Amino acid sequence: IARQLFEGGMVTSGETNATVRETVLSGQRSAQEAIAQEEVPRQYHDLLRHYFGRLEKIAESSGENDAVSQD
Repeated sequence: IARQLFEGGMVTSGETNATVRETVLSGQRSAQEAIAQEEVPRQYHDLLRHYFGRLEKIAESSGENDAVSQD
């Protein structure tokens, strides 16, 4: 995820939160597809769901904080 964020060069503060959210959601979709297609061992399914769920909450709260600070 971090590599995806910075491959395109520097991002501005406003772009950062949107980019993070998009990257997290993309990773979450990829993980869900991998689970559905049984590409990931069953023992890691809950771990992946928890990991991306936490990232999504962090990204959402970061976006809310950014929106408040811009007001």
